[in-house]
Amino acid sequence: MEFSLRNEAQTRSTLNTQVEQLKSDNSQLKRVVSCDRREKQEIIDATTSELKRVEQAIEMLKDSESKLKTDLNAQIDELKINNTELQRARSTDRKVAQKTIDAQNQELKK
Repeated sequence: MEFSLRNEAQTRSTLNTQVEQLKSDNSQLKRVVSCDRREKQEIIDATTSELKRVEQAIEMLKDSESKLKTDLNAQIDELKINNTELQRARSTDRKVAQKTIDAQNQELKK
């Protein structure tokens, strides 16, 4: 009987030691999980912040592209107007030159 009580006491002591070790392990795991969660949240926050910066940059580029297109279209329109004016001036110059040549030919014929 005494052997059985001693054996039971040892078993109980061993089990209590194992329970304390498991409690300690559990506590350490909770700290690791908590750290993992914090690290993951930090990564998520940093990624979200970077995504917002990229989205803002994209919007700025879109605005810039739109402004450039507007500016280029205005320049194209201005060049078209200038081209039309130059063609009219060239036509007028040809007419004036032709009239001058005709007048000179008439003078030569006299």
